[in-house]
Amino acid sequence: MTLIVEFARAHRVALLAGLLTAAFAAAGWFEQFEYWSLSRLFELRGARAPTLPIVIVSVDQSTLSELNEQWPFARGRHADLIRAIIPGKPRAIVLDLNFDEPSLRGPADDAQLAEAVASAGNVLLAGVYGIDIQPFYRRDALNVPIPELRRGAAAVGLVNAPIESDGQIHRMPVRLTLPFGEMPTLIVAAHGYLAKLGLRGAPLPRTNDVLINYRGGPKTFPWISYYRVLRGEIPASYWNDRIVMVGVTSPLLHDRFATPFARNGEMPGVEILANELETLMTGNWLREVSLAVSVVLAVVFALVGSVVAVHVPGARSVLLAGALWIAVSVTTFAAFAVADVWIHDLPLSFALILGYIGRCVDSAKLERPAVVA
Repeated sequence: MTLIVEFARAHRVALLAGLLTAAFAAAGWFEQFEYWSLSRLFELRGARAPTLPIVIVSVDQSTLSELNEQWPFARGRHADLIRAIIPGKPRAIVLDLNFDEPSLRGPADDAQLAEAVASAGNVLLAGVYGIDIQPFYRRDALNVPIPELRRGAAAVGLVNAPIESDGQIHRMPVRLTLPFGEMPTLIVAAHGYLAKLGLRGAPLPRTNDVLINYRGGPKTFPWISYYRVLRGEIPASYWNDRIVMVGVTSPLLHDRFATPFARNGEMPGVEILANELETLMTGNWLREVSLAVSVVLAVVFALVGSVVAVHVPGARSVLLAGALWIAVSVTTFAAFAVADVWIHDLPLSFALILGYIGRCVDSAKLERPAVVA
């Protein structure tokens, strides 16, 4: 017990540094920098080939030019797209499109799409939950497809995804508890639907959200232009057993976001959904080291820095502290690249450096000769 008290007294500055770092981490002061570090880990690891047979039918710039039709397209167009794909027997067709209001072209337009969705039997539709907050006013809006379309859909789910403090999308919700009750996300609905079809997938995680394990940047999953499908340029056999995701990719339609592989905001929302589905079905979402573990490690690394400052003489202590920092960085990358584990290394590095510098400063004060009056 006496040794512990003496050790704590000798390294009191390091303990304070560790606790201070832990408090900063708990308060979220490192969050933005940690997400920046996470994006660098993705870049260092590099892109990986997808394993699910997902293909994206993209409403791209070529489609807008070739069809020469104002967006949003007539719903009869989407009905024609579904009819062109269905003969190829895809596993599912996921429409990342907005149908929360009746068509401006009249009930006949809605009826065409409703008939195509019901006939296909494997079309999943998207909705979104929004909050409009103004002074003295709050409105919760659940924007889901109109009833005519929902009746024939295989499933309906929400496409909400939070934008983190670094401006990127890193997490996907698994369970959404809304003022109206619980509703699945579109990708969770797709996970359940594909499982019923016999496509083997990992069980859903027990947490409310998970970190997306992005495969790469835009076009990591194959894109097929929407207009080419309508014109019959894609053979029916191409769609066999594929998961078809339909969404906008043209920059003019403003459905693009920042992600680790697309820091300038050029990742289409539909491809983010493709990465989410890949993550959820394979079960390789990033496992995040808990805050409690990070707090304990921060205190430990502050003490390590202090011990190095005391027991390693001269320049060698600086070299050893630097080597330890490099070891933390290498371990963090190895855990990420090999085991899909994200270690919050920033608090550890901060605590190590703060503990080392703090002990050096404290030692200098203790060794300063007394001034005799």
